Amino acid sequence: MAGARLTRAQIMVGATISVAEAEPKPTYVLGELFLSADKLKTIGIQMHLFHEWYMKASADEIQIGAKVRTIDYFTRQDDYAWIPFKDVFDMYQLDALDVFMLTAWVQMEIQRAIKNKNNEIAFMDPWQINTLIVKAQTHSVEDSLVHFLAQHHFKKWIFLSNYHDFHCVLFIFDMRHSVILVFDSMDKKAPFFTEINAIIDRAWDRFRQLIRGDFKEKLERIYKLKVEKQKMRTNLCGYSVCDYLHNLAPTEIFHDFRLIGFINEQILDPTGEFYMDD
Repeated sequence: MAGARLTRAQIMVGATISVAEAEPKPTYVLGELFLSADKLKTIGIQMHLFHEWYMKASADEIQIGAKVRTIDYFTRQDDYAWIPFKDVFDMYQLDALDVFMLTAWVQMEIQRAIKNKNNEIAFMDPWQINTLIVKAQTHSVEDSLVHFLAQHHFKKWIFLSNYHDFHCVLFIFDMRHSVILVFDSMDKKAPFFTEINAIIDRAWDRFRQLIRGDFKEKLERIYKLKVEKQKMRTNLCGYSVCDYLHNLAPTEIFHDFRLIGFINEQILDPTGEFYMDD
């Protein structure tokens, strides 16, 4: 009782035990500071630079636009990715990393792979295969998967970040062994993956009819890998997926300044690779 700081009366039936109230989460308001003035003094230069840009841009805009190129992405035509300011706000709060921010992270990893001449990896767009898109355009998602697998069948690894039912998981296709490694920070049970697995299996069957190779008839899946897991009662699965993408096993902590730096230099800067003209 002493260690728990409880009195004998408090542990008796009917006694009231005071519980500290949780600090309320900040609410996003367009045009207002992401953090208090004191907390803004503690963040890195890249996050400061973005915040200064945001305070000016929020007078006219509600989101960031970025170019997406056909050559190294899931889509079959040049497209745009949109990142709402609210999703950046959530990251400043170390709250959930939404699919839009995950898309920006994937763009950064694509660029890093190209610069490092890593030709054995291909990336699928997480925005194109999240819960809303899958439910509304199941056949279109399947078609795009078939196209992507065929286009990149010679790669060793294909990365698919899937955002489903408010949880983010990384699927890594080992193309040489017809295996999918499921990097899941919560080790969800099999029924959670039923819908996406069915789409992937149908796409795999069609892919094998298009491309000759030593691809097995059925994909093997490996779950419950020994990777870093998120803490209970948190919604930080998106950060775990970013670590998985960057390291294949999360030996580093997610660095929010790295992603914000990428947005500053490659999306917002007119000389950046993913800058979108007005």
